[in-house]
Amino acid sequence: MVHYYPVSKKELKDLLKISREVFKCSVEKFSEGYIVFIEDAGAAVYIADKIPIMVELKTREKLPAIHLLNRGVCEIPYVTVDQGAVPRILNGADVMAPGIIELSHFPQGALVGVREPQRKAFIAVGRALMSSEEISSVKRGKAIKSLHHVGDKIWEGIIETLIKMQ
Repeated sequence: MVHYYPVSKKELKDLLKISREVFKCSVEKFSEGYIVFIEDAGAAVYIADKIPIMVELKTREKLPAIHLLNRGVCEIPYVTVDQGAVPRILNGADVMAPGIIELSHFPQGALVGVREPQRKAFIAVGRALMSSEEISSVKRGKAIKSLHHVGDKIWEGIIETLIKMQ
């Protein structure tokens, strides 16, 4: 079940601040916004100007929405996975080091975008279990803990809401 409500001007300012400072996005301003509660996923999504901006998990952790990352306005660290890893990640699997074919620099614990190899589109967001240096040197084990991916309950709730908003 999905419910959405308008957010206040103050909440929009806070969302803009998080987008700029935490997710390193070059966003000028937001004119209207909504908070979407996705009960099945236990998450909330903030949508500004009809663009999903931020996902807040039940743990209160805040992630950039995949839709926002694919607009190319954020400087989030990333990994690109090989084509064989894509279906597994879309089914919710964590990212394994051997499946990574390209990566930017990031420390352990960083939020990391996961890209597919052909169009370089983001398909997931996760938390780095190793630094980029460790991933490059060991080439084995879990590298990124998947927190949100294309096709999950959060994604489905976002799509359902965007359709309702049209």
